[in-house]
Amino acid sequence: MAAHQRTLPCRGWIHAQFSILANRHHEEALLAVNDFGFKQMQLHSIEAHINPANAASAAILESTGYVREAYFKEDYFFKGKFLDTAIYSLLKDS
Repeated sequence: MAAHQRTLPCRGWIHAQFSILANRHHEEALLAVNDFGFKQMQLHSIEAHINPANAASAAILESTGYVREAYFKEDYFFKGKFLDTAIYSLLKDS
């Protein structure tokens, strides 16, 4: 098999929803998920979808190296209204 061919998934996806009072435990949990994804699953990137109204989720993702890649206006319907989505990603260190 050529070096550029992969049989493992290249990207993982998580739905992040941290509480308003984000704390060190949330960050440690996300770092553990990242570590597992990159080391055990050999992912190239991890993507997180969040409700941008949840500032705690954005703060935790950004503090662990995630970068906001996209923002979708009113792209999903939840509890009777349309909500936005912010998409963050983290690439495996080279």
